[in-house]
Amino acid sequence: AVCCGRFLFSREFKSFQYRKIPIFHLQNRTKKVSIDGSQWFSQYELVGGGAVAFVQKFFNLSYPDTVRTLLGYSAGTEIVREPKIKKQKDEQPLELPEKYTDMKRLYAYLLGERYIDRDVLLEFLHRELIYEDAEYHNAVFVGLDENGVPKHIQKRSTHSVSSYKGNIEGSNAEYSFNFVGISDKLYVFEAPIDMLAYISIFRGDWQQHSYVALCSTANVAALRMLRSYPNIKQVYLCLDHDPAGIEGSYRVAESIHQLGEYNVLRILPKNKDWDEDLKALRGKEPISASEHPKLEHIRTLCCEFSSICWEEDPSYKAFKTAKGLAVSIAMDRLKTFLNRLELSENDTEIQHILLDMAKTTVIAVKIRDAQLNNEREFTMLIEQMKSKYKPHKDNDSSESQTTELKKYFQELSKQLSSNCAFTRSECLKQNEMFLELGIKALMLHGCIERRQSQDDSLTLDM
Repeated sequence: AVCCGRFLFSREFKSFQYRKIPIFHLQNRTKKVSIDGSQWFSQYELVGGGAVAFVQKFFNLSYPDTVRTLLGYSAGTEIVREPKIKKQKDEQPLELPEKYTDMKRLYAYLLGERYIDRDVLLEFLHRELIYEDAEYHNAVFVGLDENGVPKHIQKRSTHSVSSYKGNIEGSNAEYSFNFVGISDKLYVFEAPIDMLAYISIFRGDWQQHSYVALCSTANVAALRMLRSYPNIKQVYLCLDHDPAGIEGSYRVAESIHQLGEYNVLRILPKNKDWDEDLKALRGKEPISASEHPKLEHIRTLCCEFSSICWEEDPSYKAFKTAKGLAVSIAMDRLKTFLNRLELSENDTEIQHILLDMAKTTVIAVKIRDAQLNNEREFTMLIEQMKSKYKPHKDNDSSESQTTELKKYFQELSKQLSSNCAFTRSECLKQNEMFLELGIKALMLHGCIERRQSQDDSLTLDM
């Protein structure tokens, strides 16, 4: 058994390895991983593995400590394992659950408990996209393909004390619960209930637009909608207002931009999700939104940078007087900072060095902008640097991030080492690299901050 918040392991870890659990909650409801047998998978980080990888990732233990924790009294005993035989998993046809004779429990759940608008629900019922199953009286959400053929089924319990939800076997993740309109707008949600709640809040001409609920399948359903309906040009990401939803939004947006030219925007619910917003409108106490701690740390640092009186800053004044030598001086300073990072063992000192590095990259770009007659205010440069931060990619250790920081500095040095005159486009590209180096310094700053917090508060109960 594993308890989160404060960490508690059982010596008998077999219960985790072999008992099938659809959703495993970590610390709070915003961090979820799916567990199937001895394997786990995080839909937002797109990572997974076995028990060892699970404990290493979520409990921050070294490999030896992880093994000792899992084995308990068996640690140090040689274990002989039989070779695994990989079974071929046959694709199963999708079988729709049998419909119940009426939908009283479905109505009571979606209208009475979830406050979904009656007209909205009737439209989905008329299209046979939602119904109540006969066996357990679950709400059934049907995902259709382009020809109107059911390809995906998610079931959700209508019982007030049950949080069960799951996709049935044979479901194709690309065709999760969706609604196709005629406009160029697509709205993307985490779950069918969120999608119905949003439509209930913003009814208007909702049938003109397209909607898709990812149903815990990462980004594949959204990408399939874009490929299937080329009229869609604007994508609104309406995922939860919590760390997992925020990371998911960045990840989905990135994959959409890789697919083609789309206008991707984020719409945040005021509370944890759209269903909670709908509850608040009905006078019920909602679950509050929660921000992404890593992203908030970066925003705080960038806000502090924006508040600097740069024209009076000694470093900026020194760079301005250097004129043509300013960039080479900036690179020398950055190299000195990196050398100091290697020698320092004090986290507070390292964080100060990283702030000075980021500050230097912004100044270097400001100086180069003046040389290119491309004057931008410091606040604009800092905002551009902040926009380069992607929280879903900020998962590495401080050691890995330090290595990446050094590697990126070497790449920038290589770009600037040519004796040839640079074209304007080359200079602009180098400026982007300076800002990228700056955000990598701030990422490492945040990583060290989190490490300090863990060292102060982490306890492990056995």
